[in-house]
Amino acid sequence: MGFPKVKVNISEGNLLRSINAPDAVPAILVKGMTGDLVAVYSVDDATLKGVTGRALTLVAMFYKELAGNMRVFVAPATEANAELLASKGVNLMAWIDDATTEQGITQLSSTIKASAQKMQAAGFPMRVLAGGTFNAELLGELDCKTLDNPYLGIVAGEDSETGASIAAAALARCCKYGAEEKIGSGKNGALVSITDATIGGKAYTDFTLAELETMHDNGYIMPQHRTGTAGYFFGQDNMCSNGDFRILAHGRIIDKAQAIIQKAYAPFIETPIRVASDGTLDDGDVSYMENVLESSLLASMTGQVSGVQVVIDKNQDIINNSTLEVSCRIQPLGYATWINVTLGLATKIDS
Repeated sequence: MGFPKVKVNISEGNLLRSINAPDAVPAILVKGMTGDLVAVYSVDDATLKGVTGRALTLVAMFYKELAGNMRVFVAPATEANAELLASKGVNLMAWIDDATTEQGITQLSSTIKASAQKMQAAGFPMRVLAGGTFNAELLGELDCKTLDNPYLGIVAGEDSETGASIAAAALARCCKYGAEEKIGSGKNGALVSITDATIGGKAYTDFTLAELETMHDNGYIMPQHRTGTAGYFFGQDNMCSNGDFRILAHGRIIDKAQAIIQKAYAPFIETPIRVASDGTLDDGDVSYMENVLESSLLASMTGQVSGVQVVIDKNQDIINNSTLEVSCRIQPLGYATWINVTLGLATKIDS
């Protein structure tokens, strides 16, 4: 105990704000991690709960990029854990793997796609950002869009100091901003969690621009230096697909819409719908149900989408089928990924 005295204990982390992620419930899954699935709220909390090694390094990158505190699940990277987390509402995961061959990446994609399709059908949509020390030569040869997996984005790049995959930083960006925000948005500034990057263990600066753009055009999510701006940004948020959900923002928007639709229409399950004498659905009931869904989507996604259209065909045999078919279309925002400016001299400037 010592002499009588006043003892003051200094605490850290009190200035960090709690991040209320608008559209992301995150998890970090790490191949080879030992221990059970845990929910952590900061780096210190992760340490206290036994998170160590590569998993702890990734957690540290996540919170540094997030610049705040929030809950993130940490677990060994297995199909069972991914599905368990999705069933608990996790909709965005960083999956850190050791796949370094085309066969390994293909198998990883197959595993994630099977789980994502299964969980989306069950009403629990999920998207995965896969990271690891991927072979740079392979990334320059393998077009990941041929994997036809809109649920998966492969993040190429590591922090040069720790070797940790920058997929953790991409996950943090998704948590910090809404589903409609691109992780490479210039208005949100450069990444704060890394100062220098490597790709497959090779320094970013040792690659030519042509080599980097080849990997980017092959569909990988890449770190990027932008002329006139310091630091690293993410390039396009590519997913392993050429379809409607070829960018992460489109997938996240549709996942959010799915959750809203399920909630908005839950009260209508097993409730009666009037039918006109000619067998068509009642105009009033159809109009009401269309308006309920459209209003719910617009109320929750204002500023995140360009438009919403909900249509219910009155010519449905609901008496015999007990099934209501609804068509819902979401018009996403547009993104200025490439900007072309015509610059020249002029002898006269017209007003």
